[in-house]
This record gives sequence, structure tokens and C-alpha cells, in this order.
Amino acid sequence: PGEGPTWYGWLLRRQVPFRMNLANLLWLIGDGLTSPFWSLLFMNKYGLSPLLVLLIQLIAPASELGGAFVGMALAKMLGRVETMLLGGSTVALSMAAMGALLASSYSDNLSLMIALFSLRSVAMSVVFPAMGSLFMDTIPPKERARWESLSTIHQVNFSATAMLGGYIIEVYGYGATFYVTA
Repeated sequence: PGEGPTWYGWLLRRQVPFRMNLANLLWLIGDGLTSPFWSLLFMNKYGLSPLLVLLIQLIAPASELGGAFVGMALAKMLGRVETMLLGGSTVALSMAAMGALLASSYSDNLSLMIALFSLRSVAMSVVFPAMGSLFMDTIPPKERARWESLSTIHQVNFSATAMLGGYIIEVYGYGATFYVTA
């Protein structure tokens, strides 16, 4: 009573931007640990040439585009929050599976690693459009620029965690960063 409208019946609408920004920040910190190192993983672990790594990196945006369309369809069927939860869970599970793959006797299975990498890419592109539209729905138009300016801080954190990710890879290997990210 007197606190303002609720969102999904359990969260005050004015709390949503704060929580979504925190979630996005944590997401980018985890992503910063791994994303800058995909090319190195494919070259160092699997012995791929730079050209083959480039081809894998070119396929990723195409799968992400497909993921965005899947995300829109899921959001219509399930709802945006549910789509974000499903996509985020899929990302976490695929990252954990990549870590487990690298720690297993199947660690040389390039096809499985590429499949998990692609699944992660698709799932990430399912999350962000839903997150962006929810974010904008909960912020008054006059405050949107202020909230969007936080994306600069998020990108700085992504860069800083890339340095940490490099250190973790040097000391513990690629799989460790996948587990931390998951």
C-alpha cells in the first residue's frame, strides 16, 4: 500500500530498473571472462587455423539473428520474463557444459564445443531483446537516457573482467572461466 504499482505481483515497478541493471552488470562480468578468448580457445586447444576460427566467428552472428527471432516467438508464447529466464538458464547450462567438456576425456570433441558455443550464442540473443524491452517498459521516458548511460559503466566492467579472465585461463585453463561465467 502506497509503494506504487507492482510488476508481476511481487516486485515494485520502480525496483525493476535497479535489479535489471545489476543482472546486466553481473552478466557482462561473466561474459567478459570468456568472450574475448573464444578465438584463442579454438586455436590453442583445437588447433584451428585463423581462417577456420573466423568462419566460426562469422557463423555466430547468424545464429544470434536466428535466436532473436526465436526469442520474439518465445516471448509471445511464454512472456518476456519467462523467455529471459529460459534463455539465461540455457546460457548458464551451456557454459557449465563447456567447462565440463574441457575437463572430461571428450575435451578434444570440437563438434560438441562448437555446438555448445552456438547454443550459448543463440540463447544470449534470446535474452537481450526481452531484457531491453522490459527495461524500457518500466522506466518513464524522461529517465531513459539516464538509465541507458549506465551501459558505459557496464562496458568498462566487461573490459576489466577480460583481464581477470586472461589470468584465470593462464593459471587454471579455459574450463575454469566457463564455470565462473556459468
